[in-house]
Amino acid sequence: GSETCLAKAREKLAAEGSSTAGSTEQPRDAFAAMLVARIAIQRAHRTLKQAEESIEQRRIQAQEAQRRRALDEVRCKRLALAALVRRVHRIFASARSHARSLSLQAHAKTASRSMNARKSLILDDHVAGGGGE
Repeated sequence: GSETCLAKAREKLAAEGSSTAGSTEQPRDAFAAMLVARIAIQRAHRTLKQAEESIEQRRIQAQEAQRRRALDEVRCKRLALAALVRRVHRIFASARSHARSLSLQAHAKTASRSMNARKSLILDDHVAGGGGE
């Protein structure tokens, strides 16, 4: 773009400078070359500004992507933690249920032994007492 334009201006200036040596057109050609150079510089500045804006946009996009990634990681950790909490609750509920079942079984065995002991005492009393009264 601007380098090509500048090279063409130099070629034109060199060609016109050698063909019109000593004429009054040299200052005008130099002025034209200066204008071409100024235009080339303006284009270069515009290109540089566009490149800087593009870099800034990409930097902003990268920051947004990093922020989204961080949020996604937090969401993942929350989901994993929630799943772990649910699993722990299920384990504790199962343990409570099992403990309750064992307690009921132990209570039933104790009640059964107590009942059997009473029956045995009653039978012993009945047999020892002659079975009458």
